[in-house]
Amino acid sequence: VFGNKFLYVVNVVGGWQNTELWVTDGTPAGTTKLGISTLLFPGNLATFGNKVLFSNDGGLWITDGTASGTLELQAPPSPSSELSPSAFTVLGNKVLFQGMDAQDKEGLWVTDGTSAGTFEILIAGASLNSYPNTFVVLGSKALFIGKGGIWVTDGTAAGTIELQVPASFVGGGDKIARVGDKVLAIATDASGTASLWVTD
Repeated sequence: VFGNKFLYVVNVVGGWQNTELWVTDGTPAGTTKLGISTLLFPGNLATFGNKVLFSNDGGLWITDGTASGTLELQAPPSPSSELSPSAFTVLGNKVLFQGMDAQDKEGLWVTDGTSAGTFEILIAGASLNSYPNTFVVLGSKALFIGKGGIWVTDGTAAGTIELQVPASFVGGGDKIARVGDKVLAIATDASGTASLWVTD
């Protein structure tokens, strides 16, 4: 849902191109298909202000609900294969997501809805093959379980850090949720046992 419109995916039986993107304002006259030939496999819809971000055939797209306002965001530098965006999470005036970089590694990406404002968040001296597949927003920051630890980000490289947790924390989990003013996570401890962790 964005503004007074609703965007949805329709599965079409038969044919190679088996999904379509439709938009409606709740009336028959206001219900139409976005007739764009390059929309092959739209999915992962996420409302962002008065627009919607979505993945399509491995790329990152944005739409205002019209054909002329639907376009693919070109992420510089272009990945060697597909960006494959997922786990869209709105954080203030930007959106965090998981994507593939030029080395075909999963990492933390951010977009402001423009091609120039879409990029991977790189941290000097840190491995950003961090697999951030679930984000939890807490105030002006988002937490996620990355490779080997719990990370926090404000959507910038300078504001993305790994939390210093007890040595017994090993990581390896992807279940994380906000409860009030704290975040709970299920991850593996040093003994190999899945356990519950909490952070503020």
